[in-house]
Amino acid sequence: MPAPLESSVVRIYSKSQKVVGAGFLVSSKYILTCAHVAADALGISRTTQEQPEGVINLDFPLLAVKQMFAAKVIFWQPVNPNQAFEDIAGLELETDLPDTAQPAQLVTSEDLWGHPFRVLGFPAGQPNGVSASGVLRGRIANGWVQLEDVKQPGYRLEPGFSGAPVWDEELQGVAGMAVAAEMNRADVKAAFIIPTGILVSAWSDLGKQAIPSCPYRGLFAFREQDAQFFFGRETFTEQLVAAVQRQQLVAVIGSSGSGKSSVVFAGCVPQLREQGDWLINLFRPGERPFRNLAAALVPLLETQMSETDQLAEINKLAKTLRLGDVGLQDVVTRILEKNSSTCLLLVADQFEELYTLCKDGSECQLFLDRLLEALNEARNFRLVLTLRADFLGYALSYRPFADALQNTDVKLGPMNRQEFQDVIEKPTQKQGVKMEQGLTKRILDAVGEEPGNLPLLEFALTQLWKKQRDGKLTHAAYDAIGGVEKALSNHAEEVYAQFSVLEHKQAQKIFIQLVRPGEGTPDIRRQATRAEVGEENWDLVKRLADERLVVSDRKKTTGEAQEETVEIVHEALIREWQRLRKWMKEDRAFRLWQERLRTAMRQWETTDKDDGALLGGFLLSEAEAWQQQRLAELSQEERVFIQLSLALRDREKNERIRLRQHITLGLVIGLSITTALAVFTYWQWRLAEAKLHEIAVEQEHRNLANQIAKVSLVSETEGFAVTNLSMTKEAVWMTLVTSKDEGNQEGKGLMRYDLLKGGTQTYLEGNSVTALLVEKKDIWVGVSKGGVRHLRHGSFQNGDWKFTDELVSAPGFVSSLVRDQQNRLWVGTFSGVCLQKSGQCQIINEIQSLCPALADPSVKLQVYQMIFDTQRSVLWIATDRGLVRWSLEKLSGCYWDKNERRSPIDSLPDSLKSITLDNSGHLWAGTSTGEAKRFAKGIDTPARTDDIWDNYHVTSEQVTAIAALPKGFFLAGTRHNGLFLYSTTTDTWLQVPLDLKKIQTLYNIVLGSDNHLWFATERGLYRSVTPIQIGGN
Repeated sequence: MPAPLESSVVRIYSKSQKVVGAGFLVSSKYILTCAHVAADALGISRTTQEQPEGVINLDFPLLAVKQMFAAKVIFWQPVNPNQAFEDIAGLELETDLPDTAQPAQLVTSEDLWGHPFRVLGFPAGQPNGVSASGVLRGRIANGWVQLEDVKQPGYRLEPGFSGAPVWDEELQGVAGMAVAAEMNRADVKAAFIIPTGILVSAWSDLGKQAIPSCPYRGLFAFREQDAQFFFGRETFTEQLVAAVQRQQLVAVIGSSGSGKSSVVFAGCVPQLREQGDWLINLFRPGERPFRNLAAALVPLLETQMSETDQLAEINKLAKTLRLGDVGLQDVVTRILEKNSSTCLLLVADQFEELYTLCKDGSECQLFLDRLLEALNEARNFRLVLTLRADFLGYALSYRPFADALQNTDVKLGPMNRQEFQDVIEKPTQKQGVKMEQGLTKRILDAVGEEPGNLPLLEFALTQLWKKQRDGKLTHAAYDAIGGVEKALSNHAEEVYAQFSVLEHKQAQKIFIQLVRPGEGTPDIRRQATRAEVGEENWDLVKRLADERLVVSDRKKTTGEAQEETVEIVHEALIREWQRLRKWMKEDRAFRLWQERLRTAMRQWETTDKDDGALLGGFLLSEAEAWQQQRLAELSQEERVFIQLSLALRDREKNERIRLRQHITLGLVIGLSITTALAVFTYWQWRLAEAKLHEIAVEQEHRNLANQIAKVSLVSETEGFAVTNLSMTKEAVWMTLVTSKDEGNQEGKGLMRYDLLKGGTQTYLEGNSVTALLVEKKDIWVGVSKGGVRHLRHGSFQNGDWKFTDELVSAPGFVSSLVRDQQNRLWVGTFSGVCLQKSGQCQIINEIQSLCPALADPSVKLQVYQMIFDTQRSVLWIATDRGLVRWSLEKLSGCYWDKNERRSPIDSLPDSLKSITLDNSGHLWAGTSTGEAKRFAKGIDTPARTDDIWDNYHVTSEQVTAIAALPKGFFLAGTRHNGLFLYSTTTDTWLQVPLDLKKIQTLYNIVLGSDNHLWFATERGLYRSVTPIQIGGN
């Protein structure tokens, strides 16, 4: 219940201390109730015409102070159907009020139809009170207003509610006093109130307490019924109406908070209705655009159906439209025939939801196709959509829709000063309220002409309206709310300050669920379900809704079921409330993961909950870690999804164990059977082994001879001759002599690579190190459970490396780390390319937008590896979509797309997994097909040939890491514990013995400035104990 109402409700007692009804405080000493309630309290007839005497006992049941107060009747309008005013009593308190008691805010309005209400009463058997809610209807002959309880469960108004203040959720004030209930018919849940206008007319002392209904909308958009108070956009409204009459598609494009929805609903729609022959409905795309579109069409198509039947029909129509079995144009035609209308107008409000909430890119395109088909074929169909300007790029990324938007959009810019002045002054003039001298100019100076300030202005005016005195808005009241700049954040902080310590924690959990964190785009609001917010937090949600910080609603699901939802009242709250911004900064990593989890859940549900769509591998490990940390903030559905994924992993693990056991048992049995033969065959086996070893040695010698022959062919041009080439468990080495002085043994030198002769030292064991940047005294690593971590050490020899407290939060799996010439840290992730700023990783949208296929924000650019080319000041990025060349000087780049074969490179290796630059500036790439490829042309020269890559086959596995070494050598790491050394001189690959505790994947190989080799793997970080030896001896 709203705080102003809680502090005003009174409970009235009879002389026998029985609760007989309710009342409410209307000033510092006056209380209003029904005359028949006061009569019951005094024990006299309800039809007594003379003003009674005597003391009435009452208390304030919702305040902490438990004290009985005495009052006497000072105003009396008894029950008398023949009088203009009846059944009203005014009481005056004989003692001082408790400090926490506050008078109710009375509001007057000529039209209450459809306004939701709530009320607290004390029916028989409920002395502590119960709440009822419903919808206000129209006036009856005696001026009373009918109300109706439209919900199925819960209390309705009945005896015991009389005298209670009825709170109008729409007007945010007391719209009247409960007076009578329909009790003759059990099937009718109706009652009546005396509206505030009659109460004020009857008792003149209430005049100063009542204010006209607020003409401002705060953070809500203006609606069709608010058209009489909608000012400032008259010129644009005329242009919009003309555009709708002229063309079939109209896109209203403007910045967030510019008033797009208001100008459509309160400006354009009322004018079209006045013309007649227009059938109008609206929808928002949401997560399921086809279903939401169908939900807007079915009530127009099946007007006689019950809500339950309509719900089933909505699901059928959504499926039919998606499959194309029935065209949208056919549905439009049938709707117009049944409603005898000339034209159907659908308003698609907040069209950016198609790109932010609908995660299926193919579904989005199909939805657009269906809309465009209908617009092309149904001449009597109009579509008006509102779209935030920062999402226009997403709309233009789909060519058919981009073509349709040509010359069909109207751009809504910020208001000028005169338009803002009309917004401020004209609604007050219409309601007969004055502005104190100079207040309008003061407000205008604060607003300026900045885009996005309109909702802040409307909210400030709404708060100012509540503080009017004697029909005037004052400077003092404007100062009290904090002005335009601080009104919203001050209100949020005032509400937050009323909460307990426990409620502070609950509020944070609620609000972070109502914000969808942006990755390179601003955070936006999201609609959360009751389950997502938490059942234990829902009472606080109701209080936040009372304070107009959030908006609760009910969303139909299946059958009679309805799902309660909540969302932030306006995105301006996300932008302006610093506490909420702080919460999102603290919880950004968790919320980003949680949104990815929900996307995975939706995909699982669309596959009929197939096990193949459950989480696995890294995604499951990530989910398990977050579940351990934030279990209380996961909904039941999210917990079940994770548990099913874990159960599947455990089943598969157990199946592997059982398989190994069966194999082991078979081997044991087989070994038992063959034991008797073992002695007999032992010497024969030894002879065979020796023979095989002899053959292997001969083959190795032949291979080495071939390699030496290759080197000899190249040696004349290189100035060297190879005399020895070999590999041992400790090193790969080759001996070279200058061909110009073969007879001079002093000119002979040994070129030897000792790679892992001294073994390796393990760091961060148990951590999956997915990315690596080695600097002189610092190391930055990407770890699967912690974003980007910083390590510092004191001694290479002691291996004393530990995490510091420095942590960079990164969105998703970190795959690459580089530092540019300006000493900035770039982070490659499976969500895009980021730049470190103040401990956070900011997605670089310009890089993402280079690829048209990534226009859908739900599709992320997966970065495998990045390298920085200092000579050209260029960042090279290997991604799942191809290769990106990004200039740090020009802040621009190009996309070398392997699928669409775009210029400058027409052919890229399939699925680049790793890249590096050699000393000569050639670009090398490791691929998913086990090859190392070198770009044969100059990397600054556009090429349009198919043979621009030199191919070198390494292995059958993915080449996940590649690193250039001095003297024309390379190391290539593979997915399953493979390491290969390549010589560009001889075009020869040699496998290097490697056993880093049976690792599965090498993510990065780095040669440090001290010639130590570093390996980033899924089981830790490894460093060669001794430097690799390069050069002669």
